Amino acid sequence: MSRDIDLDLQSLWFARSPPALPSAIKDSTRGCTTTWSHAWQEDYSKTEKTLVAVVRWLDDLSATKIQIIWIDSDPEGTVEARQQHYPPPAPMGEEQLEHARECYGERIARYCERRVGTQVGNGDCWVLAQRALQHVAADCSNRNEEPVMVSQRDIHGYCILTHCAPSPGSSKGMLKLAGVARGDIIQIKSAQFKHVDFDASTGLRSERNIRLAAHTAVIYEVDGDVLRVLEQNTQFGRRVGEEDYVLKDMLRGELKIFRAVGEQWCPPIDPVW
Repeated sequence: MSRDIDLDLQSLWFARSPPALPSAIKDSTRGCTTTWSHAWQEDYSKTEKTLVAVVRWLDDLSATKIQIIWIDSDPEGTVEARQQHYPPPAPMGEEQLEHARECYGERIARYCERRVGTQVGNGDCWVLAQRALQHVAADCSNRNEEPVMVSQRDIHGYCILTHCAPSPGSSKGMLKLAGVARGDIIQIKSAQFKHVDFDASTGLRSERNIRLAAHTAVIYEVDGDVLRVLEQNTQFGRRVGEEDYVLKDMLRGELKIFRAVGEQWCPPIDPVW
């Protein structure tokens, strides 16, 4: 059972406009997204205000819903708060993940392929994946199908593979074992890739280094241990283009691969009580 958050009500953060989150939320190492709603009710003598917030925790996608009620003229003396806790979504099996790939993967990849050479949104890397998921979700709704889950910051569905470098053992065959496929989305953190080519005919050796603090890309092909992706906001600019990432070339950092899944795996929670 999840424990209640320390809401620090004495600081009156909830009465500010806009509300300033308490440190137990904004400074949490878990990371989170928040949605809000406000309401008020007036009579001749007072105004009662209500704030409802939903905090989605990014470490496991569990959630906390908070309701705060107070009288506008005396928030410190009248404030009351309640909390509800929602568990993380359940693990998915191979059949569920394959069904999700069939439903959404091809549509996500096609959306990105049609935008090669153009800038999507403001050109940030994550916007390409976000817009692809939003487009597919809208298309699903129009067809009376279950919409795909949209990105929760840097979570783009169900994580099917996490690879950290350096790590013991070989990464060979890892992508096949995890079932990585076209339309999956990669999230890279604090990574460096180093690729070395040797031309036997000339004896020349070339080296290419890619360093990424945080990066998002969409897979359009898996070729053995090579991830062929579509991405933007790279060294080549903000337009969508192609790149290859090879696991054995990853010297350090973390790479996660997400499978786009239906939104009912982690359904949205409305900020209402």
